[in-house]
Amino acid sequence: MKTTAPVFLAIALLPWTLTGQTEAPGKTTMNLSSRHLSIIPVTRNSIHPQLGQSSALLQLASRQAFSTKSLTETKQKLDRITYEEYQPAGETWDPSSMNEYLYDQDGRLIQTTMLYPDEVTGQLSAQYKEFYRYNAAGDFSETWSQRFDQETGEWTNSFRQEYFYNDQGKILQYLESMWDAGSGQYIAEFKSEYEYDAEGKRLAYSYFNWNSETGAWDPAYRSETEYGADGKQTALVNYNWNAETGQWTPSHRYEYTHDTNGNVTENRGYSWHDETSTWKTMSLGVSTFDSNGHETQYIYQGWDYETQQLLPLYRDDYFYSDFGTLTRNIYYDWNKTTGLWDADGKDEYAYNYSYGINDLIMPPWDYLIYMMNYMLTQISYFDWEPTGGQYFATSRSVFSYSEMEISGKPDAPDCPLRVYPNPVSGQIFIESGQPLENARLELYDSSGKKILERILSGNLDRIPVGGLMHGLYYYRIINGRSMDAGRVVIR
Repeated sequence: MKTTAPVFLAIALLPWTLTGQTEAPGKTTMNLSSRHLSIIPVTRNSIHPQLGQSSALLQLASRQAFSTKSLTETKQKLDRITYEEYQPAGETWDPSSMNEYLYDQDGRLIQTTMLYPDEVTGQLSAQYKEFYRYNAAGDFSETWSQRFDQETGEWTNSFRQEYFYNDQGKILQYLESMWDAGSGQYIAEFKSEYEYDAEGKRLAYSYFNWNSETGAWDPAYRSETEYGADGKQTALVNYNWNAETGQWTPSHRYEYTHDTNGNVTENRGYSWHDETSTWKTMSLGVSTFDSNGHETQYIYQGWDYETQQLLPLYRDDYFYSDFGTLTRNIYYDWNKTTGLWDADGKDEYAYNYSYGINDLIMPPWDYLIYMMNYMLTQISYFDWEPTGGQYFATSRSVFSYSEMEISGKPDAPDCPLRVYPNPVSGQIFIESGQPLENARLELYDSSGKKILERILSGNLDRIPVGGLMHGLYYYRIINGRSMDAGRVVIR
């Protein structure tokens, strides 16, 4: 798989995209409508099953993206992402698309504009817009989009998305409707529904298509999650609806193995065979992690029908800085003839380490930035040239920021927090510049499962973590309308 010209995906709101549905060759699909605005460049790394697949982490990033900590605070907001392609002939970087972001005074994203080359002038021009509305809890309640009609020179409605939650803030239903110009109203197209257990773990996700002829919802797809006694996800089973029998028919099953630190080290895929009513081996993904919980290698194997065995297909190697940020990932494809790995391409990441995640304002779904914890400034994409035996640049994504003062509420006093030490082995200290009252600490493991929650008070709290498994954890501290978030390594 080449890294040339990474496509841009549109992710309006992610709860329905992070279902863990996996398709060959072993990548986690995001169930995205092609109509959605493109937000982030998608490479083999960004759709890896180990990355960005947690709705809990998504919600963590979402809430943090527009939290406020004082009456006035200066942050760095992500203004735009520009995708540029390299032109060897002129040795120039030519922009081929751009996303621009607009926020309200509290740092909440309220509009995304996508620019593409104009058919006549070739210059980037606005062609799609998406707008966002929030509920009282700060979650998306509605998004709607418009596209620019080149013939009329006017903006026309495109689609609308509505989100419904339970009392715990878990999404229960996602509804998408398309604009019908003839009737001048939105027409339902499809919806997703979610089921949870008493602890809030997602048990199932179902997808329905609207049947305009019958005026009813037709089942289409269902995904069920299984958990072990320790609460970790052990399996995911996908079903397709059989209209003839009126029943759900199994399609794929994925089983997960965790190490002692809670990292998913194996992801085994199976496909359902109706003739024998059995699961047949389809794929195997194996991940390796370092002592800090960073994934250093992922190898995917697919079923070879000729030899009737699993054979390697591709490999991804990951490299990190001393700050724990991903700096490079190298892609390889398996050469069945030589029995060796052939270089395919690589991505390189650049950061401004002067700004951490709490200094940034950005789209809440951009987990790529959130997971890296520092200001991402550029991703460079390279392909491998086997003849010359070297990498050559093909394209890049440039992230542009500017200062923004965000305003909070009078009941959100400035209260700087320190979380230390990091890494930690015995207990975490949480130190506050002002006494906390009924603040809440939430700690999540690498799979996004909440494994600890504590009420904080005073200027210094000690949280024992010696009994937790070693690995990478994510925390957030909620104090009224203020929230701090970050990562900590337990050793």
